[in-house]
Amino acid sequence: MLSVMEGPNPEERTAAAGHAPPAADPRRWILEAVEHLLGQMPLHELTVPLILRESGISRATFYAYFPSKNAAVTAVIAQTMEEIHQSARPWLGDTGLTVADTLRATLEGTASAWETHGAVLRSLVENWHAIPELLQIWQGNVDRWVEVISARIDADRAAGLAPPGVDSQKLAAGLIWNGQQFFYLGTLGVDPRLPTIKDAVEAMYPMWLGAIYGHGPA
Repeated sequence: MLSVMEGPNPEERTAAAGHAPPAADPRRWILEAVEHLLGQMPLHELTVPLILRESGISRATFYAYFPSKNAAVTAVIAQTMEEIHQSARPWLGDTGLTVADTLRATLEGTASAWETHGAVLRSLVENWHAIPELLQIWQGNVDRWVEVISARIDADRAAGLAPPGVDSQKLAAGLIWNGQQFFYLGTLGVDPRLPTIKDAVEAMYPMWLGAIYGHGPA
C-alpha cells in the first residue's frame, strides 16, 4: 500500500480519479478536487492526501501552489465569492429595470451561486469563526458587501427612490447576515417551509424590498 508520506504517483492517481492529465493546470485540478470533496464530507475531515488522490497530482505539486489544506479551501471560497459578487451587477448597474426587478435579479443570481457551490459556502458559514484564513475571507466579503449595498441604499435615498431610515451600513450588514442564513437553510432543506434555495429567495425578496424601499412587491 502507498504510504501517505510517500505521496501519490500522479499517473496512478489520475487514472484512479478518471481525470485527464492535470499537468496543464494543476491549480484548477486542486480547486475542483477540494470542491468535490467538500460535497462529500465536512471540512474537518478533508485532508491533503484526499485532495491528492482526488486530483491526481503529487504532493510536491500541491505544495507548490498551496502551503496547506486551508489555503486551498480559501482559494476555492475566494473564487466562489467573486462569482457571487458578479451576481450583484443587475442591482448595481444601470439596466433600465425597476429597482424591484433588479433586486430580485441580484438575489436570484446569488441563489444560483449557492445552488452551484452550496458545499463550499456551507463550509465557510460553518467554519469561518474557527479558522483564521476563513475568518479573514469571510470578514472581507461582509465588508465588501456592506460597502456595495450601503452605497446603493444611499444613492436611492438621495434619488428619492428609497425613504430615509436607519444608517445604511447597519441596514446593509443586517441584510447580509439575514441573507446568509436564508441561503444556508435553503441549500440544506431542513426547514419544510424553506425546502429549496428558490423558496429562500421568495421569503427574502419582500423583506429586502421592504427594508430598503419601504414597500413590498407590487
